[in-house]
Amino acid sequence: MDKVVVFTGAGFSAPAEIPLQSNIIKEMFYKPTPSFLESTKESKKLLKSFILIGLFLLDEYSTVDTAELHSMNRLFKRLNKIYEINKVNNDDDELAIEQIKKLNERTNYNPFCEIAAFDMLDAQVYRLLLLLKESIREKLVKSRLLVNLEDVFTIFDKAIKSKENWHRFSYNELDSLEHALLRLFTYYFGRRINSFNNFNEYDSFIKYIELHKVTVISSNWDVILEKNFIHNKIKYDLCLNSEYYKSDLRNNNLNAKSIKYLKLHGSINWFHCLECGTVNLIEKKDIGTYLFDDKINEQCLQCKASSNSDMTLLRPEIITPTMVKDIKSQLYNNIWKKAEYELNMANKIIFLGYSLPIADFEIRYLLKKNIDKKTKIDVVLIETDKPDANNNSPEFRFKSLFSKNEIEFHYNGFNNYFKTV
Repeated sequence: MDKVVVFTGAGFSAPAEIPLQSNIIKEMFYKPTPSFLESTKESKKLLKSFILIGLFLLDEYSTVDTAELHSMNRLFKRLNKIYEINKVNNDDDELAIEQIKKLNERTNYNPFCEIAAFDMLDAQVYRLLLLLKESIREKLVKSRLLVNLEDVFTIFDKAIKSKENWHRFSYNELDSLEHALLRLFTYYFGRRINSFNNFNEYDSFIKYIELHKVTVISSNWDVILEKNFIHNKIKYDLCLNSEYYKSDLRNNNLNAKSIKYLKLHGSINWFHCLECGTVNLIEKKDIGTYLFDDKINEQCLQCKASSNSDMTLLRPEIITPTMVKDIKSQLYNNIWKKAEYELNMANKIIFLGYSLPIADFEIRYLLKKNIDKKTKIDVVLIETDKPDANNNSPEFRFKSLFSKNEIEFHYNGFNNYFKTV
């Protein structure tokens, strides 16, 4: 039996309407529906991440006057500090008053805060957060931002690695900004994935991999394929060493056959514990809101460490769209080495919804180095991917990189493709 490697790109997740990486910032522009507001009404963490990133984007990529927004943000921080003082001291008014007086002396802020402090409920602090978030969202929409996501992450990664400041931001502040943006990624991706139930779109693909010896390699972060595996009771192996990860899911009723599934850029349900270094796989819980629950602290599945307040404990384990990608960690080194082996052993490679972009130079190198010239290649795309007159097409890029291979192109989508092979 032929050894087949299926390589999936963004187009593979199109039936689930997963937002493209380049469009993820646009998710911040959409006005929340009432049901959305209701379902996240207790998530201060989400609002804080949105506000942090929203202000950064407006300050760095627009000409909008943000003075009023920053003033509102300072007011929120002030009132929230007072609220936290009361909370920590178990409503011990005398102790709280002393700490608030010291705080006032240091900050020289509007005395309104001191007068209003003890009448300020958590709900009022939250409403201020909502107001600030909505004001930022409206400014983002009106500013018509043209933001390249790779540029944003490159700023973060370059400054953090070099320990350099960026404009008025210290590299420590940029690290907080990057973390907030990563969390928003998990939220927006997770929100779409949680509503996915269109398994019929993947039926022909699932039937194919059940009948053939297949390894799946993916550049995607989403968990659409995992959801399909679980739905069809197919056991899959992420090929992570047990010492590096712990899962919250135990599938005892899965079939004996195990599909190797290598995620080259990580996954939005992988969370790196900054305490013990373990990767937590969150497969049962709601990914979109996992990091945004105000009622519980983050906790590592392995070492059981727990976060306090806004302290960062679990960091999304994904390789961001940046020009300074870092794939040298032991986790990714293991995954990429396994991908090299699987590509070397393959008799046939099927690319699904992957356009082979020039910017993916690490993946292009991986593929060129490890795919033999005798290996048959099928590239499955959609009608709009067909070549244009300027040679700016996936077909041109594939033919250029694999000039010695036999390549067939299919433009009717992967569901139709697998019905005919």
